[in-house]
Amino acid sequence: MAKKRTVKIVFLVLLVVIIGVVGYSAVRYISYQNALKKAQESYIIPKQETPTSTVTEETPTTATTATTPTAPACSVEPTNILALGIDTGEPYNRRPRSDTIMVYSIQPCKNRILEVSVPRDSRVQVPGHGVMNINRAFEIGGASLSEKTVEQLFNIRIHRVAVVDFAGFTKLIDAIGGITLNVEEEFNEKYNVHPPLPTGRVTLNGQQALVYVRVRRSDIERVQRQQQFVHALYEQIKAKNAYLTLANFILNNPDVIVTNFSNSELLNMAKNANRYANYKLETVFLRGKAATIDGLSTWILNKEDIKNVHEMLSNP
Repeated sequence: MAKKRTVKIVFLVLLVVIIGVVGYSAVRYISYQNALKKAQESYIIPKQETPTSTVTEETPTTATTATTPTAPACSVEPTNILALGIDTGEPYNRRPRSDTIMVYSIQPCKNRILEVSVPRDSRVQVPGHGVMNINRAFEIGGASLSEKTVEQLFNIRIHRVAVVDFAGFTKLIDAIGGITLNVEEEFNEKYNVHPPLPTGRVTLNGQQALVYVRVRRSDIERVQRQQQFVHALYEQIKAKNAYLTLANFILNNPDVIVTNFSNSELLNMAKNANRYANYKLETVFLRGKAATIDGLSTWILNKEDIKNVHEMLSNP
């Protein structure tokens, strides 16, 4: 009798534990989905359309005739990702604007990732709202309008969007253990940075890295430094094999790094990241000329560069 009672108690305890684990998982999942939905609505993230092609590539087939076999031409379409770094809207009491605008094109046929930096003061046509600096598109219509603006500017399709705010950027850099790069000796004096950043070959934490990528004397100078920063970050993530760390960080922080990548896409890309480790990261800077229009600093883009970027982002 005592043995049967003991078995019954053990069974009940296990049942309670299982119910508790399932309940906790359900609550956490619902909480995650609610946070993700709230963040996506806040930033007006465009709805996901067809799955991306970043996790699959065509495998060349061998000819079955007696002729010398030849591999077919690669036809995997590039996947274009719009990355937006947004400010807080403070102290101006407005919606956030895109402080950083970058298009990343993953191009399997060319074994490269192309990075196109669009200066935030670039004067462009914002669909439905006239001509203005491109960073205002996010303020007016969130990531959805930013996506439409970039698509119209380069006459391309954007497949996915990722938005990170100041807090998310700081947490991201901390999550991978900081960022190691060269900070010029005169950096603090040049940009009047207080408290000063360490200089030389140093590892910056998230807050220090945010200062590093944001200070400027001109927007163009800052864009070039941001490109150098991304190169250092890309190499560090490869060296540390931190792809899953990065993917899990994004999944665990749906209200900080907001994207319309699905969970399975993010994890699949992370698991297959060795494929991209050999890709060359190439940067493109959009030339132009500075101007002041209606009292605002603007950047008049070079039309030839716009055409060239269209070609680079459209062709496999």
